[in-house]
Amino acid sequence: MSRTQASLTAGQSPAATLGRMSSLLPPDRQLGVIGAGVMGRTLLRGLFDAQLLQPSQAWASAHSQASCDEVTSELGIPCFPGAATDLGLGLAQEGGLERRLLDTDVVLICVKPKQAADVVDALARNGVRRDTLLVSILAGVTTARLEQLLDLSNPWVRAMPNTPCVVGAGMTVVAGGTHASTAHLDLAQRIFASVGQCRIVDEAYCNAVTALSGSGPAYMYLMMEAMADAG
Repeated sequence: MSRTQASLTAGQSPAATLGRMSSLLPPDRQLGVIGAGVMGRTLLRGLFDAQLLQPSQAWASAHSQASCDEVTSELGIPCFPGAATDLGLGLAQEGGLERRLLDTDVVLICVKPKQAADVVDALARNGVRRDTLLVSILAGVTTARLEQLLDLSNPWVRAMPNTPCVVGAGMTVVAGGTHASTAHLDLAQRIFASVGQCRIVDEAYCNAVTALSGSGPAYMYLMMEAMADAG
């Protein structure tokens, strides 16, 4: 049983356990979140609460200035406006996406699946380093597809978190692409373990996991609501 599993069994939060572990990245390295919506913010908050990452080590992008203002106010990190199609424009005010990517070891991609090509294109155009770990939570988009879009040897990890991550009780699975090593998968696992439990699986199971643990909680909420309405 892992330390995270043991702490959950004992009733402790994932953050309480992970906070006793070493930092996720060296002090001078960064983690970026493209798409700081509910899940993007949840993951950042989990990493900060677990003391795996400091706010000074993170940046984010969101689709509007209003959303960015919320992110900065809530998490204390720089956030840059810009839809996936003009990602570099929002970051231009701080020296551009290219400059940000120089110091970024991990990028979490938390946008809608239909935006995958635009985000990957922005990363390629702005010189993403080939050793940067790219973690996608895009439902239904395979690592093979992401590797094809980027056409570089970056390690990709596909993740499927679920909504209970918001309260630190999530269940996430991660699967590695062609260039993802055991170390990359371990790093991704630590990220998602900050908001619940995380398991490494073969990518062949990811679609089934999306249907079961990804969408399952929503069906349970629907059932509970129907039972409450019925009295």
